[in-house]
Amino acid sequence: MKPMKKLIFLLFFFCLFISIFSQENQELKKCVAFICIKTAKKDLVPIGTGFFVGVPDKSDPNKAYVFLVTAKHVVIDTNGKYYKEIYLRLNTKSGVSKEELIPMYIDGKPNFVIDSDKSIDIVVIPTLPDPDRFDFKFIPENMIATKDIVASENIREGDDVFFTGLFVNYYGRNKNYPIFRFGKVALLTDERIYFDKTLSYLYLLETTSFGGNSGSPVFFKLNPTRNPNNLIIGPQKYFLAGIMKGYFGAEFDTCEVNIKKTIKIPFQNTGIAAVTPAYQLKELLDSKSIMKMKKTK
Repeated sequence: MKPMKKLIFLLFFFCLFISIFSQENQELKKCVAFICIKTAKKDLVPIGTGFFVGVPDKSDPNKAYVFLVTAKHVVIDTNGKYYKEIYLRLNTKSGVSKEELIPMYIDGKPNFVIDSDKSIDIVVIPTLPDPDRFDFKFIPENMIATKDIVASENIREGDDVFFTGLFVNYYGRNKNYPIFRFGKVALLTDERIYFDKTLSYLYLLETTSFGGNSGSPVFFKLNPTRNPNNLIIGPQKYFLAGIMKGYFGAEFDTCEVNIKKTIKIPFQNTGIAAVTPAYQLKELLDSKSIMKMKKTK
């Protein structure tokens, strides 16, 4: 199926609901795909992580538009240009991983949406892999931690976070095995933070991120009893905090993966990771550019 014809799908069939992490982590992995490129020898090289988000169709609450989300820098080559195509490595229902071609351009036009603010490291690509072939789910839009949710839930430094994505040292020979990493919120600020020669709005986390983690979904894991004034007893709450951008304050060396791609490997790491806030993803999903893509389904 062509990407633009696959945008809309049954919401209840693929919608991910996370209640108790110990029971749902296997389902969460199904939202993640490994983003790859092919070398001149047709070898598949993993370069980052992406995940699926579902946006409800306002005309039919049982349906949703599905998008692949990742960090913008993942799909940009060393010359500063977007790849013409990428590949998703996904697990199939038969129990092995297969690749799915995702064109970045269709008829010469971008098959992706980015923000006009160049500091926002997010790209949204309309795509829905064949549901009869691939075993995957998507994160519902109502799990996105908007500014209002961050305020109402009193999300702050010290709260638990985790993310799941590509671990380049081992990602599975025959099947995708996303890795989980855990940490704490280290800094929330209203100021832009200088990162990679750009001032950006970021969350800083006390967790370690390495090459391949870029584009991973990052989650707040909130204990409802963490506030002494909150007497509510119940399951933990989960919200999409943002998209992993990379390690913060590290010194790097470069490593050539192939003739078209090099990656930066930290030889010192502060133990702090930078995350693009999910509220910027929500704003992008509500943008006119996304609305135009919905109309072309």
